Amino acid sequence: MDDQEVATGDDFILDPSEYGEGEHFVEVVVADETTETQDVSGYWTVNITHDPPVIETMTPSDSVVDALGGVSPTLSVTASDPDSSDLLYTWYVDGEEVTTGPSFTFDPSDYNGGEYNATVVVSDGTAATEDVSHSWTIDVIEAPEVEIAEPDDSEVDIGS
Repeated sequence: MDDQEVATGDDFILDPSEYGEGEHFVEVVVADETTETQDVSGYWTVNITHDPPVIETMTPSDSVVDALGGVSPTLSVTASDPDSSDLLYTWYVDGEEVTTGPSFTFDPSDYNGGEYNATVVVSDGTAATEDVSHSWTIDVIEAPEVEIAEPDDSEVDIGS
C-alpha cells in the first residue's frame, strides 16, 4: 500500500481508519515458490473518505438560555460518527476552553451579568474531517439587590 508492504498471505483487509483520507495505491503481487513462472501483479487506486461527526440532539433545544438568580443551566449534546470513530467534545465560553465531555454546566457565579456564547465542538480526532459545533447564547441575569429599610424611630404608630 503506497509502496509499503502491509500484508503477506492469502488475503488483505483494508481498514480505512488506519490511513489518511485521499488516494492510496494498492499493488498485489502473486508469486509461487518456483522460478519457472513469472510473478503477476494487480494495481488499484483506493480513495478513502472520512465522514464528519453528526450532532443529533442538543439540550436545551432553545438557542437562548437564561441563567436567572444563580440557576446553573446544563448544556449537552448527543453525537455520532458515521465512521464509528471515538468522539471528542470540547466546550468553550466566549472562545475560552472550559471543559470536555458531552455536557457542561454553566455556573453564572463565574460571570457578570450579560450575554455569553457557549459552544461545544465535536471532533472525531482526524484531520481528514471537519469538526461540528453547536452554540447557545446564555443570558446571565443578576438578581436585583434588595435593601430592607427600617423606620428611623423604634416606635411606630398605626392608625391613631
